[in-house]
Amino acid sequence: MIKITGRPISKKRNYRRSGNGGLYLSVTWHRWADKALWELKKYKEKYTGPIKVEYTFQMKGKLNTDLDNLQAGINDLLQDAGIIDDDKNIISVTANKYSGFKDWVTLVEITPLSSPQ
Repeated sequence: MIKITGRPISKKRNYRRSGNGGLYLSVTWHRWADKALWELKKYKEKYTGPIKVEYTFQMKGKLNTDLDNLQAGINDLLQDAGIIDDDKNIISVTANKYSGFKDWVTLVEITPLSSPQ
């Protein structure tokens, strides 16, 4: 099981427009992603091909966040860390979120699936 601390940030909600009209990711995204990537270095598992992913989001206090955005940020991070080869290979998902925790914690369990023959 993979454990990531801190509030998950979605890429799709954190683009900013520069003065010349270009887009860039926010400082908030970079801070969270850099910290989380360091946490993920200890996980040696690598998954290629079809996978099932189970997410458990333990949210701080009474905050309530869109489950789809939470998953998207974690998927991007797992791919950037090389744990999964491509998030398009996630073919089955179970996701739960719970509030009332002291701190943000994301638990991710990845199960390889065999391709249909």
